[in-house]
Amino acid sequence: MSFVFLDIDGVLNHSGNYAAYKAAQVADGHDPDKGGLWWDHRKHVHLLFDPRCVAALNEITTEALASIVISSSWRQWYDGCEGRDPLAELIGLLASAGVSAPILGVTPPSEPRRSHAIVAWLRANASTPTKLAILDDEDPPSFGILRPWCVRTNSAFGLIDRNVLRARHILRYGKTWHPRTGL
Repeated sequence: MSFVFLDIDGVLNHSGNYAAYKAAQVADGHDPDKGGLWWDHRKHVHLLFDPRCVAALNEITTEALASIVISSSWRQWYDGCEGRDPLAELIGLLASAGVSAPILGVTPPSEPRRSHAIVAWLRANASTPTKLAILDDEDPPSFGILRPWCVRTNSAFGLIDRNVLRARHILRYGKTWHPRTGL
C-alpha cells in the first residue's frame, strides 16, 4: 500500500486563491477571522482549493494507488467541532473540491511536530513495508528521518508539475518505509 501525507495550506491552496476565498467571505458579510472554516465553505470551495492543485494531487494518488492521510494543521482545526464528525467534515470538504483518493484519517493531533505525527501514524497503521510521499510546504530538514519522502511545495504556487514528478518518482522508486526500523 502507498500513502500520501497531505498538508493542505501551501499544497492544495496558495496565497493567491486563499486571498480570493477570504475576500468572498467578506463580500458575504462574514468575518474570516472568526470561525472562517465553518462559514459556508462549500459555497466557495473552488476558491479555497486551487483546482489545478487538486488535479495534481489526484494524478499522484491515482498513479500510485495511494490513500491520503491528512498531516495538515487542519486536522487540529476540525478536531472538537461541536455536533459534527470532524473527519467526515474534512473528507467532505476535500471531496467537494474534487479530491478522489480515499482518505484514511489524520495524523495524531496530539503530536506537535508534523514529522513526529507522521511517524506515530505509520507506527500505528503501517504493518508492512510501505511506499509513501509527504506533500508539504515546510522545509524538508524539519522532517528528520522522513526527509527522503518529502516533496516541498511553495506556498505561493501550491502543488505544481515538478512536485508531481518528484512525488511520482518517490512513490515509484524511492525508499520503502519499514515498520520495524522506520527506514
